[in-house]
Amino acid sequence: MSVTRSKAYQYSALDYSRHCVRLLTVLSNSTGDEDAISLKLEDVTLEDVRGEYDAISYTWGPELPQHQVWIDGEPLDVRSNIWHFLQHYRRSRCGSVRLWVDSICINQRDIEEKNHQVANMRHVYSQARRVLIWLDILYGGSRAVGPELHLSHDMFRPYHQREAEARRRGMQSLLMDELDAISKHCYWQRVWILQEVLLASDVFVVLGEHLVNATFTDKKGGFCSRDHSFWTWLNEDAADLLRQKGTSFNPWLSIWYPLEKWHKSQCQDVRDKVYGLLGLTKGAETFTIDY
Repeated sequence: MSVTRSKAYQYSALDYSRHCVRLLTVLSNSTGDEDAISLKLEDVTLEDVRGEYDAISYTWGPELPQHQVWIDGEPLDVRSNIWHFLQHYRRSRCGSVRLWVDSICINQRDIEEKNHQVANMRHVYSQARRVLIWLDILYGGSRAVGPELHLSHDMFRPYHQREAEARRRGMQSLLMDELDAISKHCYWQRVWILQEVLLASDVFVVLGEHLVNATFTDKKGGFCSRDHSFWTWLNEDAADLLRQKGTSFNPWLSIWYPLEKWHKSQCQDVRDKVYGLLGLTKGAETFTIDY
């Protein structure tokens, strides 16, 4: 949908004295225009909504083209990746759970608010019901999100056994093309995903009608070694991150270890090399975010 310029959505001010954030609700389509996305934004305190919302982890993608979503009858420009997610989510109607999406729930034009909300992100992701990884990959052309699938145990078995199980479930392509696309996706190179995944209670990858459990642990709850067959599908960055998610994560004492470990992680703003890792360290609140 092409963007027609009109008065942009005006954000209300957040209360900085509390852990106040905005959550969005994807509204049903009443316009007859399949491309029209209508949202509701509401201000909440994180203490009041713990475990009652989903946080989205994704790449922003190219700045152009942009699309419009509508909030209280006013347009807001968003990039293609999150617009595709919102379309997908609305069509799926996978519950009426509210969402936290940084590019929409943070007023990106307000630097003071951005500083405050970036410092809050460790709490946003750790207190969410679950984190949904959006790679803009559709499974089998499906446009609906359905039941959560815990596939990790299946993937530890030899490939021919997993393929048979996949055929029985009607998911054969999930174990081939989609897994290859997951592994090679630029998402795994992004610095911000580190805290988004490691601090989450539960992590799922959205693949068409499926929510695939991304916390790959063995049946005893331990992390999986690189020798397990599933890890051969993943690049080293993705495998290492999900391996760590399969263990009990404790924040590091200083920023230096994560900086060294993930110094190759990518971001558009060089300051995010530090800001994106602060949530993984103790005493992060003492660090001033300043864009």
